[in-house]
Amino acid sequence: KLLKNHNILMEADVNGALKIRDKMDRVVLIFIRVDFNILKKRIKRRGNETDQEIKIRMKRAEMENQKSQKYDYRIENPEGHPEKAVNKILEIIKKELPKK
Repeated sequence: KLLKNHNILMEADVNGALKIRDKMDRVVLIFIRVDFNILKKRIKRRGNETDQEIKIRMKRAEMENQKSQKYDYRIENPEGHPEKAVNKILEIIKKELPKK
């Protein structure tokens, strides 16, 4: 059971996040997006997935991107500059936290 008036930060896939939104009063969803070409390069660079697995991952990423339209915020995770995404997330958190 979750305590009232407490903030929770969690990672969830798009389906799980949307289910959480349906069940809780105040939920702010932030989708962290990566350019599809960059995502594919990252996955290939790791070298631990077959072409078929990469194809499945990319199809899932496309589905997640479509569902992310239902999120409150969508931010870009630029290649080589994760601090930009982190700073955006911090700005959103500061904006959305209830004022005491």
